[in-house]
Amino acid sequence: GDIPAASFGEERLDIIASSFTFGPREQVGWAEYTLASGSNSIAIPCLKSANTSEQDFIIRSAPIVVPRGFVAFKTAGAIEIDWISDDSTNVADIRGIRLVKYAGTTATVLYSDSTTRNVSGADAITNIAIARSAFSSTTISAGEHLVLEITGTVEDSKCLAIFHASVHSE
Repeated sequence: GDIPAASFGEERLDIIASSFTFGPREQVGWAEYTLASGSNSIAIPCLKSANTSEQDFIIRSAPIVVPRGFVAFKTAGAIEIDWISDDSTNVADIRGIRLVKYAGTTATVLYSDSTTRNVSGADAITNIAIARSAFSSTTISAGEHLVLEITGTVEDSKCLAIFHASVHSE
């Protein structure tokens, strides 16, 4: 919402899996990843390759409108991503993150990296938290749009699931 941050504290712009779309010519698609604990389970969307060799992917979030109360990115954890893989042998990993701001048709890259982030173990949640100090630009205004891009690789029969991604205000 369009709520003054001073009244309600930190604002968080959440991105759900269904708001991500693939870049052109991808050989990676959506599948279902089931996390089970005893008799309980939850199904979440995951990325899966169309063939047995390692395939690169890029996914982009739908544009998120910056609300009026979002005046500054959070100092620690300005971008946060939680992800999981069903394999611990590095056949599904994240290889880069970009946060792009659009003011009309003008694009400005606020954050970009090409860091390879391997899984810590099968079915283990990995958290990525990126501080505002890593941004190349932190200027943001209400009404502009943010797009989160994630690149990585995934191999057939393996799943990489991004089940939480968000951009936080101070």
